[in-house]
Amino acid sequence: MSLWRDIAGILAKEASYRAAKKAKASGRRRLIGAGGFVKSNLLMLMVSVCVSMMIGMPLMVPNPPAEAVVPIAGILGLVELLLGAFTMAHSIHIIATDRLLEPLTSLPVSEKDVRRALLAVGLYWGGLGLPFLVIPAMAVAAWKLGKPLLLFWGVVEGVTLLLLATGLGYIAGSLAPKTTRNPLLRAVSTISWLLFFGMGMAFSFVSRISAGLHVSASLLELLPPFSFAAAGFRSIASTLVSLSFLALSALTFKLGAGRLWRAASTGWSMPGPVVTPREWRLWRGPVPPPLTKDLKLMLRNPRMLAATFYYMLMGPLFFLFPILTGAKGGAPSLGEVLPSITLFIGGMGGWAVEYMYVVEGEGARLLYLLPVSRGRLVEWKASVTTMLGLPVGVAITLAAAWLWGPSIGISAGVTYVLALAGSTMINSLILANQLPREPSSWTQQTFSRGVMLLLFLAELALSAVLAGVSALPFLLNLLGFGAGPLSLLPGPKVIAPLEAAALLAAARVISRHSRGSL
Repeated sequence: MSLWRDIAGILAKEASYRAAKKAKASGRRRLIGAGGFVKSNLLMLMVSVCVSMMIGMPLMVPNPPAEAVVPIAGILGLVELLLGAFTMAHSIHIIATDRLLEPLTSLPVSEKDVRRALLAVGLYWGGLGLPFLVIPAMAVAAWKLGKPLLLFWGVVEGVTLLLLATGLGYIAGSLAPKTTRNPLLRAVSTISWLLFFGMGMAFSFVSRISAGLHVSASLLELLPPFSFAAAGFRSIASTLVSLSFLALSALTFKLGAGRLWRAASTGWSMPGPVVTPREWRLWRGPVPPPLTKDLKLMLRNPRMLAATFYYMLMGPLFFLFPILTGAKGGAPSLGEVLPSITLFIGGMGGWAVEYMYVVEGEGARLLYLLPVSRGRLVEWKASVTTMLGLPVGVAITLAAAWLWGPSIGISAGVTYVLALAGSTMINSLILANQLPREPSSWTQQTFSRGVMLLLFLAELALSAVLAGVSALPFLLNLLGFGAGPLSLLPGPKVIAPLEAAALLAAARVISRHSRGSL
């Protein structure tokens, strides 16, 4: 066996071991794994074929509609691109941050072998199985429709997106060690994690919204990766677009490989700027030091920051989106009940505070040496989560004010922030009471999953009840029962912020009773 293959296998297995160790320590499932070249690729192959068959199920009927081939092939291509890019970026990130290449500097290993090993790591993480997200569905389409070119272009699409995903993964993984220092890279990384977390919801959004839109089929056929399937129907324009996209993907792979090697050959580190010592102060700026510390920890951890925003906004929207898209009455009615909707979203967003504790990691041991009460810790963590939610509240206010007027906008934004603060305070209190009494690091395993599940269900029920009560006058009026004394009831834009304020007040009163030390 060649030396570079041995090195690639060792790097992949060591990165897999460290990924599993980190995943176990943080209580989450890892996205990647390597159990040898054959095993990992067979596993990815089986998963890819299953996903391809499930999404491509409309093509398995006796007379499949030809117009379904292009969107199905495009969606499968997007899945391959996202999964491949994140898998590769994650593996390279572990190799980079854990400096797995350093031991090779003292060994008689040529630069050529190290370069080949780095480029081959992705194959040991199941990279060869990724194209089969596209190929099986295209093979079925080619067989059912009697168009062999569909299979050819399915293979081309799978290989093209593998090249593009690998190149993007190389670039992202090689830049990972600098994301903690560069605000722009942290922002890009956070947005990328948000897209990954919300990938399933995005497909739901697209499928529901596209039903009400009339998108030209000819336009879709010119957009990669949808163009590959259209090329299988002998479309000249789609063929040219697909070939151009193939060239672009190959160029991206080449640039990514070059960027990866430059980062590897310089030890994965960049010289930092010269820092001039500042005058020592106990407190800098308007934000208290504990809150500043937590904000910096979150802003330097894009994955946890993205997960926090997901639970504060995108997760609750996942429950509400089917209701909103099927609601009767149109946009004006939605505006009237918007404060109730933001009450539900804010009430469900309190789960995000868990990441404020987990982000402490090993540094949590230091908190046990400080005169910090559990009640104060509860308020700190809840305050940071609420501060992160303020931009969301401002965005809700501005968007709602533009669509439905200032009163609806202010009511919806204030309701969201108050409900988020109250829900976060309650969650923070429950999490703080689960913290171990002896100095220890905090991970997601620190908190009981059973308690967290019960808390989630209780929050879901409470948020739904509060939102339903605030929307009750609107619903009664909609059903024709708003005459007489019932017409005097205020609407959701008054009731919702009052309920959110009451929730926050109750949470603060309860937190005052938790004053024991860590």
